[in-house]
Amino acid sequence: MKTPIHLLIQKYLQGTATPEERALVEQYYNAFSGEQPYTPALSAEEKRRLEEKILAGIRQKIQGTVILKAEKEAKIIRMRPVKYLRVAAAVVGLLALAISYKLFFRANKVVLTTDYGEIATFTLPDSSKITLNGNSVVEYTPWNTTQNREIILQGEAFFSVKHTQNHQKFLVNVPGKMQVEVLGTEFNVTSRRNDSRVVLKSGKVRLHLPDLEQEIIMQPGEMVELVPHTTKVAKTKVNPEKYSSWSSKLLVLDKTSLRELVAILEDTYGLRVTVTDTSLLHHTFSGRVPKQDVEVLLLSLSKAFDLKISKNNNQITIQKE
Repeated sequence: MKTPIHLLIQKYLQGTATPEERALVEQYYNAFSGEQPYTPALSAEEKRRLEEKILAGIRQKIQGTVILKAEKEAKIIRMRPVKYLRVAAAVVGLLALAISYKLFFRANKVVLTTDYGEIATFTLPDSSKITLNGNSVVEYTPWNTTQNREIILQGEAFFSVKHTQNHQKFLVNVPGKMQVEVLGTEFNVTSRRNDSRVVLKSGKVRLHLPDLEQEIIMQPGEMVELVPHTTKVAKTKVNPEKYSSWSSKLLVLDKTSLRELVAILEDTYGLRVTVTDTSLLHHTFSGRVPKQDVEVLLLSLSKAFDLKISKNNNQITIQKE
């Protein structure tokens, strides 16, 4: 019986693939590693034939039980769904993909990233979901049913973690700052510049703060922040929607200062922002604005809060209307 490529990929991500299957999957992706420079020149029919040829080769090797030697370290592969090859369709059943996120295989590690201004939702092998905000990275080594589910985060992400029958821990590591331990819950983690915080929407989490030699148990509706340039931690009651609304492409402002908005524009969208009157940085805003597109976001902020916002490439200037 032929083994569909998407099932091979699933076994690869879950760490249950045989050495032969791992080699086949890595060769499959390596076959596309150089496609970006030339496939835009191919017609749709030529791309279809190219993919079918590679799939046929893999199936033939599976049926013939040809054993291939895996490379010591798989080449880093950049994938963009739909835009180049329909190969991304094989992964859709495993990962809910945004239009231009990047997926890498590095040895046995999986790296998921988003560009500035992008939001992408991914489904992990245990059915937990991670939604990445713009300019963010998640890295993990596929685990088995006896291992902790452990990932590394840089940037910002919203997690919806599934509880497992054998009570596997789910650990989110923010290098050099904290570790978030959960069993099943929804929460938002941010690690940007001097901003490091966890906001709990539901469930219960335990924060490990190695530098402070401290552990904190969080309840729903609480936020824990590492105070910049100090060894202090602040725990407050908040509206979780304010900190996770971005995952549904909506920006909820609840007495949000212009200084905070500037940080969002710079960290999430990669913009350079100048505020001509620095006294405006202390002004706060409340309301809801769409954030699926930076142009729409800027226009909404301008109209809602009487600001004059001009954009020149990646340079933004904000002043009072």
